[in-house]
Amino acid sequence: MARNQEGSPQSKTAVIEESSEEDGSDDGLFERITPAPKKKTGMERDEDLEKDLAAQFQTTTLTRKQKEELEEQKKANEEEAARKAGTSDQAKAELEKLAEVRARRDEAAKKKIEDAEAAKKKKEEEDTKATAADEATEKIREVASAIAALCKDGKDGTITINQLNQDAKCKKILKPLLKKHNVKALNKAWMEKFPDILKIAEENNMVTIQAA
Repeated sequence: MARNQEGSPQSKTAVIEESSEEDGSDDGLFERITPAPKKKTGMERDEDLEKDLAAQFQTTTLTRKQKEELEEQKKANEEEAARKAGTSDQAKAELEKLAEVRARRDEAAKKKIEDAEAAKKKKEEEDTKATAADEATEKIREVASAIAALCKDGKDGTITINQLNQDAKCKKILKPLLKKHNVKALNKAWMEKFPDILKIAEENNMVTIQAA
């Protein structure tokens, strides 16, 4: 009886072990032990929070060099914006310089126009004078033509200045014409203006005239 009691536990143990070996599981024998979660320190919690925030806002921790570069870029952008807006000192200086250049350019253009207008006006006045002189010369050609006709009536087709001024026939013909065309005097210089009408020669201080 005692042997059966001793054998009975052994038999049960064998059955359990066999059953355990057959299904390959020890869940019925041992309680699975799960390690207790490790308690986080304050520093670790802060790191986790930073990671969560970085993931949420898609940001990363910047180094000091990166922050300096961002500040420099931000400053450069602000300066460029101020320059374009004309509010920075450099922009104001550039605008003042540009205004001076434009003022000088406008003044030069204005002076160029004024000079051109003055030159045009001067030329017009000169042309007017030249035209008037030509018209006057054309009118007094009538006097030169009358002298040429008198030369043909002279000895050998020649007449002197003294004869023009003293001969009664010459004076009768020329005096009305001289008055008409406001000719003050008949002299060598005046008659040389009409080389196509009069031929002037001088010999022994005597000026002779022939028809050309």
